[in-house]
Amino acid sequence: METQEHRGSPSWVRAVAAVATVLGVGISAAACAAKHTPDGQASTPGMVAHTAAPSGAPVARRAVSNGVDQELANATVDIPGRGPTSLCKGGRLTFTNAVSVIDGELNYTILKTVESDLDGDGTTEVTALLTCAVRDPSLQVVTFSPTGQGGFTTVGTVLQNEGPVATIYDLRLADGGAVSAQVSDHQVSRATDAEHRTEPQWRTYARRDGTFAQVAGPTTFPADQRYVDLDVSTGNLVLEPAGSGRRHGVLKVTVRNNGTLAAPSLRVDLRVPVGLTRAGDGWAGCDPEQPEPPSRATVCHYGELAPGASRVLSLEFTANEGADLLQGGSSVHAASQMPSGESLADSDQSNNSESIRISRR
Repeated sequence: METQEHRGSPSWVRAVAAVATVLGVGISAAACAAKHTPDGQASTPGMVAHTAAPSGAPVARRAVSNGVDQELANATVDIPGRGPTSLCKGGRLTFTNAVSVIDGELNYTILKTVESDLDGDGTTEVTALLTCAVRDPSLQVVTFSPTGQGGFTTVGTVLQNEGPVATIYDLRLADGGAVSAQVSDHQVSRATDAEHRTEPQWRTYARRDGTFAQVAGPTTFPADQRYVDLDVSTGNLVLEPAGSGRRHGVLKVTVRNNGTLAAPSLRVDLRVPVGLTRAGDGWAGCDPEQPEPPSRATVCHYGELAPGASRVLSLEFTANEGADLLQGGSSVHAASQMPSGESLADSDQSNNSESIRISRR
């Protein structure tokens, strides 16, 4: 048996984004550009103002298909590596239809390109958003200079997802030949998870004195006021005589969401000694027990848990009179899952687990 109590829902701001899927990587096209005052100064703290470079000669239009420069999509170019510990080593790669296949499974993909006179010298550069598909996507924005007849030299890396920048969603042109990238401090890979992230930002970059630098847009991410905080509490599991050499008890488990964001799907993991056996009808939504001597493991899945709401579980157990209830340990752990099955970060993981106290009466 289970009940759900609602104790009010604190307000939170829902992120707004439209997401397109390119080889499994979420690319947002939400219009979240930074705002500036008329004189070009940043309108809020933590922003830098954009000073336009000389535009030089008009940029020649290049052949583009599906948002990608067609010469670059079928060129051999040097891709900067991401460091000695990364699987994305870069190097001289050959692309066919915007994809370079390495070892049969590790793909570099050009997701989008923009063309501009990035350094103000009167020539056209092509800036590309690339992903290296290893587990979570590694993303890079790299600028190339066309050499003619389909060739390119690599100018350098504009930015990549590292440190506070977890995701790069999109590219677009900015004033003065600069390039803007839409970034976020949360990595989201599927459209169904889009509301569980901070608002994306547009940051603008240009090449100045031989170096790429941010010239406009926010320089820091605000504190995320939307979060899940699951708090688990349990009562004692008291086993009382039930006749025929058996004992019976009910464990009460309460999971409360102290956060400001709904937990899309609540997952509860229980571990109890092998001497305990599930009983009663309170196990709806739970997977079959998995014996892991000296314990039994059970995973239960429930629906959304709103901010300020609690879910109370009544879980029945039986045991033989002489069963060993000390070995293996007893605990319950709660986690929030997104529709994709990925775990949603919890703001305070210290209260996600609780030991189960078992006694006989």
